[in-house]
Amino acid sequence: MNYNTNIIPVKIKLEDGVDVPLYKTRGAACFDIAAKEDVEWKQVIHGFDGIYEAVVPTGIRVEIPSYAKIHLHPRSGNGFKYNVMLGNNTGIIDEDYRGEIFVKLIAFRVLSDLPAIKKGAAIAQGEVLPKYTAAFDVVQELSETERGENGIGSTGHL
Repeated sequence: MNYNTNIIPVKIKLEDGVDVPLYKTRGAACFDIAAKEDVEWKQVIHGFDGIYEAVVPTGIRVEIPSYAKIHLHPRSGNGFKYNVMLGNNTGIIDEDYRGEIFVKLIAFRVLSDLPAIKKGAAIAQGEVLPKYTAAFDVVQELSETERGENGIGSTGHL
């Protein structure tokens, strides 16, 4: 069900057996993206308990309006429960991409079993956003601010 009144129309092509992604609650900002099939983890870094990766097909292709994009985000529950995140932190689906959406997962196995990636398991979440294009204006000077050129860590830390 789609609860939001601010709609960006997205055409979607699904492979056989793949369900339409859903917003699970009225307040959800993102829709769940599920695995098209069972996928095995592959260990990519050894030592400690290792780092594992899985490239997960979704069986989803989209056509997004020229004024929009889709951001893929990790699911917070997967991070908190299983130390699983997206391999590229945030995936971006551009309006001109028509191929299948794949999600690369990375797992930091720390004294626990890796979660099974089964068909239909929610592996990521997607957010449809308006797209803005920058109009760069080359200048010789930038305005002054309180922070100025103070960089990384200058506004606080843990």
